[in-house]
Amino acid sequence: MQQSLTKDHLSVTTNDKDSEREIVYYVRKEPEKGRILLENPGGALSPVTQFTQGQVDKNMLLYEHTKPMKSFTTMDTIIFDIETQHADSLKGVAFNIEISVDSLGIGNLEGKIQLNPLDVMEGGHSSIGPEHIDLSRLLTVWQGKGKEDLTSNLEIIVETFPTHGWLSLNNENISESSQVRFNRTDIRDRLLVYHHDDSDTFGDVLTLGFYISGDEMFPHILLYNGTLQINVTYVNDQPFELITKTPKINVVQGQKMVISSDNLYTKDLDGVSKDIIYEIISNATNGFVVKEENETHLVQSFTQEDIDKDLVYFVHDGSKSPGTFHFKVSDGKHKPVYKAFNIIAVSLSLTLVNKTTLEFLQGTTTVTIKPKNLGAATNGDPENILYNVTKEPRYGRLFIGEQLISQFKQKDINNGSVSYMQLDMTASQDYFVVAVTYGENILSDRIINVTVVPLIKQGPFGVHSGDSGVLTLDVLDASKLAEQTDSDPVYSITKQPKYGYLQKVAAPRVRREAEAVKRFTHHDIIQEIIIYKSKDIEIRGSVADVVEYVLTAPGVQPARGRFVVILQPKVPSSSVQLISDVPVSSDVPPNETTLQPALDDREQELEENVHTPQISDDHLLIICLVVGVVVLTLAIVLVIKYLTTRQRSKRSARGHIDGKVPGSQTAQTDLNTERFPSNGSGSLSELPPAVPPTSPSSLASSCSVTPKRGVKAEKSENKDVDPTLPPSPPPYGVEGNEWTEVSPTVPTCKVTPLTKPDRPEVNETTLNAPYNGKDPSEPSGNEEWSRYEGNSIRYGASNNPILRKNQYWV
Repeated sequence: MQQSLTKDHLSVTTNDKDSEREIVYYVRKEPEKGRILLENPGGALSPVTQFTQGQVDKNMLLYEHTKPMKSFTTMDTIIFDIETQHADSLKGVAFNIEISVDSLGIGNLEGKIQLNPLDVMEGGHSSIGPEHIDLSRLLTVWQGKGKEDLTSNLEIIVETFPTHGWLSLNNENISESSQVRFNRTDIRDRLLVYHHDDSDTFGDVLTLGFYISGDEMFPHILLYNGTLQINVTYVNDQPFELITKTPKINVVQGQKMVISSDNLYTKDLDGVSKDIIYEIISNATNGFVVKEENETHLVQSFTQEDIDKDLVYFVHDGSKSPGTFHFKVSDGKHKPVYKAFNIIAVSLSLTLVNKTTLEFLQGTTTVTIKPKNLGAATNGDPENILYNVTKEPRYGRLFIGEQLISQFKQKDINNGSVSYMQLDMTASQDYFVVAVTYGENILSDRIINVTVVPLIKQGPFGVHSGDSGVLTLDVLDASKLAEQTDSDPVYSITKQPKYGYLQKVAAPRVRREAEAVKRFTHHDIIQEIIIYKSKDIEIRGSVADVVEYVLTAPGVQPARGRFVVILQPKVPSSSVQLISDVPVSSDVPPNETTLQPALDDREQELEENVHTPQISDDHLLIICLVVGVVVLTLAIVLVIKYLTTRQRSKRSARGHIDGKVPGSQTAQTDLNTERFPSNGSGSLSELPPAVPPTSPSSLASSCSVTPKRGVKAEKSENKDVDPTLPPSPPPYGVEGNEWTEVSPTVPTCKVTPLTKPDRPEVNETTLNAPYNGKDPSEPSGNEEWSRYEGNSIRYGASNNPILRKNQYWV
């Protein structure tokens, strides 16, 4: 095959249009699948390795294809060096040549050769003729291009043989041959025959290849590959067999269920399922049989092919009792089989598998209810599960689209049609109650919570035990909320941390105790003046400390949130509290914790003054006032005591000068005179405190007997009193555990002790008995306290007289 090379293929010029310089092509690499020929003046062709642009322009150059082809197309390449005088040469110019059989009109023959199915009876044979391999369109194309001679070069080869039969050509079995070739004449004469092997099959195939052959230049060039289908018409010569010996189906009450081949299957050895026909003799008592195309129309017959395609259904009427329908099955030739098909009713079930909180971002008002928030499961049709709202949301409403609703179905949730819209923007949480129903099943009082999620970005936050960390925007970032509301969002602490506390860093010169912060702002976080101070505790591993807060901003609803502080172990200390049983919160994994740096010296100095981080300014003011009152009271008492002591010293000195012993003989318990000397040197603070009254009766028996000032004491008529006893000190009262002087202006009173008849009489012996030998709180029954009149009471020096066992200071 030859092709002229013209100036449309090769053309080189210079910028000197008037020049007649010759442009020469030098072949540096000759073509591999052909050669370049130059036509001589006498018409002869000769191979060349160089030529000029003038020869190309005169159509004197040709390319001749000399190598055989094995496909529809192939490529060849020539490389030139192009030179001319007074110009730079063009080196290594590649000239590509495409070689294609389509140039002969025998290119892609798809659609030009038509293969039609061959029909054959089971075990029979059939000839393959022009109606099966149609070459008429190909011959028309070749005739139009003047290539009629190619018809004689067309050869057909059997690429793959049939699997359920064999071929014969001119009455000879050619299935054993390695390669079978035939031509258009063999097809026209019907010499190729297909023989079926009498197996229970319904089809076969053979693959044919169409080639051009008989030419040295084109040995067996594949033009087209095609498949010839063979349809085998079966013969009903095998009996059928009912495989399911006890056909049955489990169907949910009131539902429909497909009757599949697992429930009912009949095998035909001939393999034709459409010929297996089921006829219903008596209908079921608890439902009916339908087909998919018309679910409301009862059917009385169906085929195995319908069952294999899942087209047959049983519709249950909702009753609880089992049912049965009877049928017969046949292939139309062999003896039919009669059977009963049992229907078992299964109770309808209903369970709530998903019930999670509806969450939506702060600043938005609507959230779609998804199956993960509210989803029920049943053995029936889940899309018909009904939700009745028994308690409406308090701060919002439920909608399907634009319609306010009080009930919805599971399919509405699956379609994303149900939504909650918040109407009251002052609430951060809401809820509503639904009853889930399906058939007779009711799941009542199911609470669905709705909560607003803070519009905030949170990150991990870690601190060493006993150390401090600064809350930065990496931990709490409400920048989006601040930008959206054009405000400074506020954090209000609703739950303080357990193992530490939050503080606001004060100015460097402020020397007051820092307190636990209860609220702070987004701006405080930006300025990094909010810190977390950990308590000095020892921990094993990581411990989670949780802080809960409410985030508020103008124009949006409040939102509750929480962040977790991960405490890490510190350097071991001598006085610590061991915490080891606190799990780490799953919200912030320990391996993601970022430890915050310790505060600077100024902040550490401020923290050293923190003793009670939970005390506020109001508490501090109250404490200061109470301390001031106590100090003032103590000062007044000390002044009064000093003045009283001074006055008593003066009276004592005056009594010694007059040679008289002022004072009074007063009832008193026996005191150890060696321990409490009578010279007045004993301190009042060393006296035992007064015994407080334990009952109203004991209160009645404790009364101070004090005369008026200036009245001289007379000799006591009580003979039990030893006149040699030292004089009694001035009367004292008891406040707390201290003795204080009682004013002598107290009115005189008579004290009558309570007596019991079985008590022994108090005499000199009992008075001199040891102190612990008798209960001093019980007065003698024969003691007449009325003998101590006001004029018999004497004032004595400030010493420590001894009281009798039934006498007390009052």
